[in-house]
Amino acid sequence: MRREMEGEGIIEKSVGIGSITEEGWFIPKFTLAHDPSLASYAGLMGPENRQKLANTFKRPTKWNDYCLLVSPDHCNTPDSVAQRPPTVEEESSYFVEGSYTGYFRATEKNNCDLNNSTFNCTGEFIDYPCGWTSYAYAMTHHLDIALEGSGDEPVIHGYSYREMGQIWAAANATRSHVMMQSWKPDTLYQSWVGTEAAWVRVDLPMPTLECLENRPPRELRCDPEADPTERFGSPLGTCDYHTSLLERMVVKKLHTETFDPSISPEKRSPGYDLIRSFTINELQMGQIMDYWTKMEDPREATCQWVVDNFDALVTTVPLTYPRTIEAMNDHLEGPLFYASLTLAILSVATVLTAAVVTHWKRDTRAIQFAQIEFLWIVLTGLLMVSIGSMIMVLPVRSDGICVATVWLVVLGSTFELIPLLVKVSALNRLMRAAKKMKRVKLERGWLFGAVFVIAFAVAMFLVVWTVVDPSKRSIAHELTMEEAEAGETIVAARCYCASESDGWRYTWVAVNMAMLICATVLAVQTRNVRDEVNESLTMSLMIYSHFLFMVLRVVLVAIESIADIWKLPLYQSILFSLDAMFSCILYFFPKFFVQPKSPTSRVSAGTFQPMASFGSSAGHNSALASQAQWSLDSSLHSAKTGRSARKRPSSGIMDLFDNQNTKEESAECRDEALSRAAESPVDVPAVEPVEPTTESTAAKPEEAFTENKTAKIHDSISRTQEDVTDSERSSFIFMKLHHQEKLRLSVEREA
Repeated sequence: MRREMEGEGIIEKSVGIGSITEEGWFIPKFTLAHDPSLASYAGLMGPENRQKLANTFKRPTKWNDYCLLVSPDHCNTPDSVAQRPPTVEEESSYFVEGSYTGYFRATEKNNCDLNNSTFNCTGEFIDYPCGWTSYAYAMTHHLDIALEGSGDEPVIHGYSYREMGQIWAAANATRSHVMMQSWKPDTLYQSWVGTEAAWVRVDLPMPTLECLENRPPRELRCDPEADPTERFGSPLGTCDYHTSLLERMVVKKLHTETFDPSISPEKRSPGYDLIRSFTINELQMGQIMDYWTKMEDPREATCQWVVDNFDALVTTVPLTYPRTIEAMNDHLEGPLFYASLTLAILSVATVLTAAVVTHWKRDTRAIQFAQIEFLWIVLTGLLMVSIGSMIMVLPVRSDGICVATVWLVVLGSTFELIPLLVKVSALNRLMRAAKKMKRVKLERGWLFGAVFVIAFAVAMFLVVWTVVDPSKRSIAHELTMEEAEAGETIVAARCYCASESDGWRYTWVAVNMAMLICATVLAVQTRNVRDEVNESLTMSLMIYSHFLFMVLRVVLVAIESIADIWKLPLYQSILFSLDAMFSCILYFFPKFFVQPKSPTSRVSAGTFQPMASFGSSAGHNSALASQAQWSLDSSLHSAKTGRSARKRPSSGIMDLFDNQNTKEESAECRDEALSRAAESPVDVPAVEPVEPTTESTAAKPEEAFTENKTAKIHDSISRTQEDVTDSERSSFIFMKLHHQEKLRLSVEREA
C-alpha cells in the first residue's frame, strides 16, 4: 500500500526515521527460564518436540467459555480466575483486570494420546489477524513445528490486536506459557519491558534474499478457497523476518502548502523541514510507548514526551526558528529616504516656481508662442507627479495613500506628456505640408480635445483599476539575524503599496513607454526646425528627458524581483522627482530668459534669411518651416487680436487653428503679412560683369520665363480678396519664400 500511495503521488518517498523495527516470534521471559530450548526453532522442530509444544502452549479461554466449560456454577461463585459472570461486552475477553485473570486449558488439539492416525497434536500459536502480513502459518508447516492457532480468524485462526494483548496479560497473570507473532517497538512490547513477562525473541532461520523472494503470497493467507500448497508456498521462503528501518510517511500536500509561492519564506512554517530532519532512536521510541501505555492517548503521550525531552529536540529545530514578527520603518531613516524626500520637496518647489514665473511672464513672446493653455496643463501634470513622488516616501498608513499615489502619478504623467505629443505631432504635420507646398488646416479645438480625450481614457483606466484591484497597504517581511529578548529570530515587517496583480502597473508602463517612443520619433523628425521662433528644441529636450527616465523606470520594474520591495517606492520617487525638475529646467526655464529679437532681425521682421549652406535640402526645409511658422503665427495672431504683429508678439503656432477672426481683420492681417513677405530682401552675392557667352545667352529664355513667373506670383499675392482663408495665406507666403530661393540659386549658377 505504501508503494501504491507513493506511485499515486499521495505521499512522498519514505525515508528512515532513525529507529529499527524487529518482527518475529516471542515468548515470555519466564517461559525461557522454564525451557531455554523454546528460544530457538531447533528446539521446536520435528516429531520429537510435538508433545513438548502441546503440553507447554495450551489454548487461551474466553471468559464466557470458562464460565460455561470450566466453572462448576457458571462463575456465580467467585474463584481465583473469575470474580463474576461476564457482561455481554466481556464474554469474548481473554483478560479483564480485577475480574478475570484468564485461563489456559488443554483441548483435544493438545492431546497427543488420541489414537487417530490423521490427527497431530499441537500447541497454541498466537498469530496476526487476516489482513496483516504473517508467514508463521507457512513456516510451521515447512519447519515441522507443531504449533497452530485457535482464534476466530478464518483459515489461519489468528487473533485481533486487542485479543493478543489480553492473552499476554492472562499469561503473565497465570504464569502460563505462550508464543506469539508480534513486533517491536510497540506499546504491547514496551508495557512488559523489565518484568518477568518481558518479550524474548525466538531464533528462526536467518533471512536471505532468496528466502524473501520466495515468500508465499500474502493475499492467499486467509483465502479458504486457495490451494493449501499455494498457501504454504515454497520451502525456500522459510526464514526469519529481516530487521528494517522505521520510515516516516509524509503527505505530499504538506510540501505543496508549505512551499506555496504566495507565502514568503520569512513566514513559512518550519513544520515540513522539522519532520524531514527529525530522528528518534529505539530508546526514545520506547519512552513514548511508556507514556502511551500510561495515558492511553498517543497525542498526550507524545506531547508529554516532548516537554520532558525539549532540550534534546531543540537541536532538530531548523535554523532561525522560532521567529517573531516586528514592525520596522528603518528604511525611512537612512540616506536613501532623506535623498528621495529632499528631491521630492525640490521637485514641488521647482514646479511651483515655474508656474509663478509663467503667470508673471504670460504676455511675453516666448510664453505666447508656447501656448499658455498647454503650459498650464503640463505644469498641472508635473505638480501632480511631484506631489505623488513626495507621498511615495512617506510611511504607508492606509489604503487611501496607495490609491492617491497611483492617481497622482499616472494622471500627472498623462497631463505632462500628452500635450507635448500633440504639439510635436502638429508641428511635424506643418513641416510635411511646408515641404510639399500644400495647404494645412488644423482646428484648435481638435488639439485640445485630443489631450482631454486621452486624459479621460486614462482616468477610466484608473477607475477600473481602483474598483477591480486597488493598490492596497501590503506588508513585506525580511528575515534578520537579530534576536528578540526571548531568543526568537526577528522578522522585520515593512509596509508598501501594491495591487494583487502587477498587470495593471505593467500595462501603464507599456502605454507610457509607447507614447514616449512616438513622441521621441516625432521630436527627431522636427530636430532641424530652427529655434528662433518656435520651441521645437526645448520640446525635444523635454521628450528625450522623459524617455531617459522612462527607461530607468522600466529597468527598475525589471529588477524589482531581486530588490527590496519596500525600497522600490524610494527609487521611484527619485526618478519621478528628477523627471519633473528636468522637465521644468529644459522646457520652462529657457522661456523665462529669452531676450526679444531686435527690430532689424530678418526673422523677427518677417524676412527670409538663408542659412550658411542653403544648397542642402535639410537647411532649406528648416528655413522654410521656421519662416512659415513665425509668419503664420504672427499674422494669424494679428488677425485674432486686431493688433499689428510688430507691436505684440505672436501667440504661437496654435493660433493657426482659431478661425473666429472677422473678414476685416483677415484682410488687414493679410495685407500686412504679405507686404512684409514681398519686401523681404534676397541676399545675392556680388558678381563681376562677364561677357555674354553661348551658355548665358541660352539661359536668357529661362531667365525670362522666371521673371514672367515672378510677376504672376506677385500679382496673385497682391490680390485683396476678403474671403482669403488662413491656409491660402500660408500657401502664398511659402510660394513667396520658395521663389526667392530659386532666384538666389539662379544667380549663383550664372556667377
